[in-house]
Amino acid sequence: MVLEGTADVGATVALGRSGARLRAFVADEDGRALRIVDVDGGHELAAVPLDGAPSAVVASREGRLYVALADTSRVVVLDLGDDAVPVVRCSVPVAPEPTGLALAPGGEHLLVASRWGHALGVWRTADLALERSVELPRDPYAVMAGDEGREAWVLHLVGGRLSVVDLASGSVRELALGWDVVRRHLGEFTFAPGPGGSWEPRPMISVAHRVAGSTHALARTADGRVLVPAALMTPGGSASPAFGYGSLASPPASGGLVVVDPHARSAWTSEGARAGRRDDECLLPRAAAVDTAHDLVLVACLGADLVAAYDTTGPFAHGLQHYAVPVPAGPTGIAVDTVGARAVVWSQFELALCVFALRHVPIMGMPAVAPRLPLARRIDLAPRAPLAPEVALGRSLFHAADDRRLADDGRACASCHPGGRDDGLTWSTVDGPRQTPVLLARLREGAPFGWDGGSPTLDAHLARTLTRLGGTGLGAPERAALAAYLDSLSVAPSWSHGGDATRVARGRELYEARDGGCVGCHRDGAGDGKSHDVGSRSPRDATGSFDTPSLRGVSRSAPYFHDGRYPTLGAMLTDPASGMAPTARLPADDLDALLAYLGTL
Repeated sequence: MVLEGTADVGATVALGRSGARLRAFVADEDGRALRIVDVDGGHELAAVPLDGAPSAVVASREGRLYVALADTSRVVVLDLGDDAVPVVRCSVPVAPEPTGLALAPGGEHLLVASRWGHALGVWRTADLALERSVELPRDPYAVMAGDEGREAWVLHLVGGRLSVVDLASGSVRELALGWDVVRRHLGEFTFAPGPGGSWEPRPMISVAHRVAGSTHALARTADGRVLVPAALMTPGGSASPAFGYGSLASPPASGGLVVVDPHARSAWTSEGARAGRRDDECLLPRAAAVDTAHDLVLVACLGADLVAAYDTTGPFAHGLQHYAVPVPAGPTGIAVDTVGARAVVWSQFELALCVFALRHVPIMGMPAVAPRLPLARRIDLAPRAPLAPEVALGRSLFHAADDRRLADDGRACASCHPGGRDDGLTWSTVDGPRQTPVLLARLREGAPFGWDGGSPTLDAHLARTLTRLGGTGLGAPERAALAAYLDSLSVAPSWSHGGDATRVARGRELYEARDGGCVGCHRDGAGDGKSHDVGSRSPRDATGSFDTPSLRGVSRSAPYFHDGRYPTLGAMLTDPASGMAPTARLPADDLDALLAYLGTL
């Protein structure tokens, strides 16, 4: 079967035309299946069970589908028959946790971004052979081929960075998606010594560093610019005062659109196009697609349950919201049908596809809220493996943006803990700088909770955290649902990726050594439930003793220590002042072995 109108970038929903009919190919993570829907007829054609949870699907013009299975670390290849029902052709193992797929121009190579494996794989589509594997910084999440197929642009979920990979040489250069924002506070002054020694009033100016967070998706304009919908985070760091979590100099989180010229190595943000924070900002952008006919980028906003249309025309207009379309809960994918001038959205939480017409909605000035437009059609799919009601409620709460019960600035739990993990940032708090900890696979053995060990139970820690975020709080049933959802998140076996077995075995010996090993405080990778003073107190810390953290997933949770002072595990283990003094004396081979073992936890 030949498909037309396919996109080269993978998502949770892909489109393809077979004759006059539009097909949608949906990666149903909850149902562990690929679902094929006749968009025009409004019904499901088939559901193909998969041996894993699909995270992305991309379709080729030849009628071949590539599906990434994040939890089993495989890519499944399916061929469409004349009846549009796919048949599994084969599957190949890839680096742990594939989340991003893309086809290079011409369709001769498949690009696979693996989050846990921190790698980009380049696969030949003709024989499914791995041509090149490129090691990348942590959490590569989405990938797109360059215009001429010579480069791959890889977006990282955390850290505010875009990696540009030369596909011929494997060399990598990084573009930082962060910047300093200088603000002049009108009507506010400070005093400073003047030329004659007298104190003179001067306008108050603040500088806040912004980092692009929640960067799940990227899209490309017709002229080659890369668009990254993002939450613009201002964590504040170690020196900034705070009332809760984040700097006082700027809103801790606001929605924005980062525009990148990967060839000029430059990026700019829509933040300059507006002042303050709007009520309809997209704080959890999860998917994006470009409407080239109207110079708009459509962004699926998780938590707010809408699709927002932003201008892409230039540095002064880009990022302005033209309209928004409310959609069913949990939008995680969006694709554009250019022939039919419509968008198709996959809403995972409600298992629904929805369709709306593409259009131009002119804007005058900067309205407080963009106009809301109606859906044209909703197509409900039957659940294959419904979540338990308590877990489903917890998932909705975890991703709820602009829910004042959770935070007064609109942040969701997923803003700082995407997928139950961490955002890689160190936040300014009332008690001092605090690095975001991983939640996934750590909660059952994590008591007490908080860097200060001040919460004996998870429920108490949830209530305390919501108070610090300025939220009005959740009731006991809602907190229990949130805990149930977090407990449902499991670590896939393929995450235990430590490399050479002999080296890992040697690392375990060092870890468990009675003299100078790690096991005294971290038995079986868990914490010991105690607080310790290892000399890490910084000037703004309220205490010098900190809870022993779990080491589950530690190799992919940089930075380290409560204040994020160490960018890598190696830097922490080799610093005699870190409190891990015995490891600072390890020979290089033993240090590598210990790091390899830590990578299996």
